[in-house]
Amino acid sequence: MAVKNFRTTFKDQASRFMEGFATKRKGDDHFDAYCIEIRDEQLARQGNLDIMYQHFDKTGLGCTFANEKGDRFALILPDASVPGKFRYQQFASFGWINHWTCDTLDEVVFETYEAGMRLPAPQDTLDKMASTLQWAKGIEQLELITKVNRGELTWEASLALSEKLDEKYAAMAA
Repeated sequence: MAVKNFRTTFKDQASRFMEGFATKRKGDDHFDAYCIEIRDEQLARQGNLDIMYQHFDKTGLGCTFANEKGDRFALILPDASVPGKFRYQQFASFGWINHWTCDTLDEVVFETYEAGMRLPAPQDTLDKMASTLQWAKGIEQLELITKVNRGELTWEASLALSEKLDEKYAAMAA
């Protein structure tokens, strides 16, 4: 089995599509136009992916990407749980959301694209967000969720503690 080149995924898909499926019916102008449209969509995706790899190649580990709305971000890192692997760690203004682990850096950048984090973002994005009250509150709320998931805290108890967090951070913001 050939090793997948994540950097050329969409270009390769467009090429295979045109060489295989798209050439099966000759002389049908509507089908030809449909195939060209599909190819061009794949090549546009490739253009966006190319921008991501250029940003990653320039920045390296710690590289940050944003979604179109600019309210979700992904940070490219070595995986802390599995030595030798890499992850994107997704976050927003209220804290950590999730992560995805991959075998290679190229794969993790591609998976970041697939998750919708496609726009290069400033490298200080996480630092700026992590210094806010909203982030601090989100991190404390995440700890409550983690404790519920581990069975260390009941849902009802977490709701009561969450209300206290709301009061604490409302007072700090005032």
